[in-house]
Formats: sequence, structure tokens, C-alpha cells
Amino acid sequence: MKKFIPIAKPCILKSDIKLGLKALSNGWNKNHSFYIKKFENDFKKKIHSNYSIATSSCTGALTIAIASLNLKKGSEIILSNINWIATVSPIVNLGFKPIFCDIEFKNWCIDPSKLKTLINKKTGAIIVTHLYGNLCDMKKIMKISKEKKIPVIEDAAEALGSKCKKKYAGTIGDIGCFSFHASKSLTTGEGGMMVTNKKKIYDQAKKLSDHGRSKDNYSSYLADEIGFKFKMTNFQAALGISQLKRFKKIILRKREIFKYYKKGLEDLNFNFNYQDKNDYNSYWLTSIYVNENKNFSFKNFRKYMLKGKVDVRNFFPPLSKLKMFNYKKNYKNSFIVSRNSFNIPSHIEITKKQMNMIIDLIKKNFQK
Repeated sequence: MKKFIPIAKPCILKSDIKLGLKALSNGWNKNHSFYIKKFENDFKKKIHSNYSIATSSCTGALTIAIASLNLKKGSEIILSNINWIATVSPIVNLGFKPIFCDIEFKNWCIDPSKLKTLINKKTGAIIVTHLYGNLCDMKKIMKISKEKKIPVIEDAAEALGSKCKKKYAGTIGDIGCFSFHASKSLTTGEGGMMVTNKKKIYDQAKKLSDHGRSKDNYSSYLADEIGFKFKMTNFQAALGISQLKRFKKIILRKREIFKYYKKGLEDLNFNFNYQDKNDYNSYWLTSIYVNENKNFSFKNFRKYMLKGKVDVRNFFPPLSKLKMFNYKKNYKNSFIVSRNSFNIPSHIEITKKQMNMIIDLIKKNFQK
């Protein structure tokens, strides 16, 4: 009987469990933040960032990141229309207005030319999402940021290990946010990280992340302002410390999986994850856009793949389509790409035999 192949799953080794158990037994009282601080330090060194704050999720990291900018009431924040709702929910929850921007067709990320037209006096920040490992055009985006003096937050939840001109995703803008969900390349079960190279942002974010307490008032339980509690646990941090030791190996394996799929499916009329000549894509999920097929139905395709014991995932639906927004503006590329695209199993423990089976199933479906 064939074993079901999921889209993603964590790879937990004995070394991860060993360090996790150690944190469970001694990560209390005077050691209550020992593993958290070590994970923060190890992570910022790995991606070459000055400051880092471990969080309970990437959503928590994004919330703290936005709040740390001290934006004016009524500010607007621009973000890509193709996004997981976790990117927009902190904007709404903090009382700001999300402004959706269409995507570039080549990389499925926010379109810098369209982004520029959306900037006005109310624009407080820009959130750029590196989708499925694909990098946004950060050169153009940071040029706009500098000209307009608008901060950029990188949602790098899906792009751990991706690089633009040797700079890691998450370290190019003013703030970077990462996810360590169980589906991600590096996992702590749940969890996230906020990074920045700016001390002023870090100091404010650090205070907000601990109920609004500054380090001077830490022991007195006095808060300077209302903050948040998105803290990572010692146990999660220990998993992160252990997994981070094989960071390079994990990313290389993701790239190996992508190249194998792309070669196996090269005869089909597909577009795959994009990598610019200056970029290094970590390929969190191997993702496929079905060219020139107006009759493609993801629902039917998934039903077909599930019969073969293989899970596939649709692209995120455009945020503008969700009932709580229901924007009428035309976001042409977002709707085309979202409708005609899918992700395939890309976890690092997938075997060549399983990938060959997936390739054969896809070929049979699209060569009918």
C-alpha cells in the first residue's frame, strides 16, 4: 500500500529531541531565557543581522515589527495581494489600513512599479513577502523606500536561506520576519523571529515584546506602555538551536529537490519558482504556474493527485477576494497566477522514488 506524501513535514532528529529534553529539564528559573537568547544570537549570526527577537510565530513577529515603527493613526500599509492572511491580520488588528498591490508575473511577488503608484501621504510602511522562496525585486523596492522615506518590512516566512547579492532575505529592509512553523525549512514547531539592523527599532520592539517593559523596569514589573506577549519558549528555542546547525544542509537539500522536479517536468508548459541572476532561491516549496491553460481546475487536479496518495496545495487566494475586504479594484496578475498555480511536496525527507511518482502523476494529468 502506497504511503501518503504530504506537502511539507518537519524533520526532527535525535539531536533535536536531546537538546529539547535538556531545555525541558533545566530551562527554568535562572535559565528561563537561556535557550531563547542563544537561539536569537545564533540566528542573527547565521543571517548576518545586528539584532533579533524570538517570537511565538511569524504573525507575532510582524505585529511587533509594525508596532515598533510608531506609525500615525490612520496610516496605510502596502502589501502584496497574494499573501497568507497572517501578513495582513496584524495590520488590521493594530488599527491600520491594508492597501493591496498586484504582483509581478515573473516572481509572483509585489510589483515595484505598481507599488510606487499606491504611495501617498498616509503610507506608513511597506510589507514585502518573498513568496515560496522567491525574492521580491529588493533593489527597486529599497530605492523607492529611500526616495519616499518609507520603512520596509520583509515577510521572509517562506524565504529562510534565500539571498539577494549575498544578503539574506529579511536583512535587506528595515525589519525582517521569519516563521519556524512545522511546515517550514527550519522548525521549532511553532515560532518566529524578528530581525533588524537598526538599534532604535530593536529597542522599541524589544520593549513591546515584553509587555511594554524596558530593561530598566524589568524586575519591578512596571510597564512604560501597553505591549505584547509573543514569547518563544525555551523548549522551542532549543529545537531551533539544534536545527540551525544544519541550516546550510537543509537549504541545499531544498534546492536539490526543486532542480529534480524542474528537470523531470521540463517537457510541460510550466513556469517554476523564479530566481534572478543576482538571487539565490531557497525554494521552500516547489511551485508551478500552469501556462496557457484556461481550463485548469485546481480542485479537480487535487482530487486526482489525492487518489494517487499525493497532496498538492493551491496558491494563496488574492487578499482582495476575501469577504472582509472584497475590494473591487482589478488585480489582474494576482488572480491569474493564483488560479493557475499549485505547490507540490517539497519536504527534505522526500525520496527520489516519491518524486518520480509525483512527476509521473503530473505528466499523466497534463499530457492527456
